[in-house]
Amino acid sequence: MWAYTKAKEQQMNRPLLIFVLATLLSAPYNSSGAAEIRTFHNINQLPFKQIFGLPSLDNSPLTEAGRWRVSLVANISNSYSNAISANEQLATDCEIFRGSLIINYGLRDNLQLSFEVPYISHNGGFLDDFIYDWHDFFNLSQNGRIKEESNVFYIAYLSGGTTPFKLSDSQNGLGDIRINGAYNRPWQDRALIFSAELKLPTGDYDRLAGSGGYDFSLGLMLNDPYSLRKYRFTMYAGLAGIFQGIHPPHTGRARLGARPGDKQQSLEGDPSPAGMGSRRFCQPGMVQLLGHGCRIRGR
Repeated sequence: MWAYTKAKEQQMNRPLLIFVLATLLSAPYNSSGAAEIRTFHNINQLPFKQIFGLPSLDNSPLTEAGRWRVSLVANISNSYSNAISANEQLATDCEIFRGSLIINYGLRDNLQLSFEVPYISHNGGFLDDFIYDWHDFFNLSQNGRIKEESNVFYIAYLSGGTTPFKLSDSQNGLGDIRINGAYNRPWQDRALIFSAELKLPTGDYDRLAGSGGYDFSLGLMLNDPYSLRKYRFTMYAGLAGIFQGIHPPHTGRARLGARPGDKQQSLEGDPSPAGMGSRRFCQPGMVQLLGHGCRIRGR
């Protein structure tokens, strides 16, 4: 077992705070002027997962033909873990902010083209105290959190007594741009939404803002406002698959002395010690994902 020393406390920088406030206070612009009810646009934001092109299944109404829709989306996630196996350790204590500019254009009434330009920031953040107090109030496990070491930043992967990857200073920058196409097909008072997405390697892997390679995903979403309409519920379910492309050898991953994808094989899969030792999850190829849920539909 390896011990690690946390970095000094990192405060959220002023430009990032201004961006968060601007995103929260600004309403999405829709050229059609129509009110829309949408699911949250969200992806898995664990540090070594968010760099890949994992799809965000979305049941939002598609933009009308010839119309533009521009949105600002902000997501903040707090991550704390210290997973250890026989010869590996993954330690994360950080806050991940993802701010995205999303531009949609309606090619036809049932066909939409989208561009997502993300800004990624890894830092100490400001939510550690709140999370600690929340767990303490409800007598939940702290999973190793220490209140005296709140709002610090540390990400490290250790293997065989060495540290192939380590970040102790805040990182931020442009993430991997995504190009998405979506097609809506009505089906018995419901809707089937087919999507295809290409992730471009525009983010810097050394900052954990990108994977250094191309990813391609296909998704299918079922939107059902009909079955429980009298209760004002909308149900939706989705299935997607991702093809992880070959990542170039010049990325930071190559410093592990492994094949493209090997670094994430232990980190992208099950974060438990067994998952770290499996080295099977993130080979270039297909990974199946499943999402489902329901939401209340407003008036």
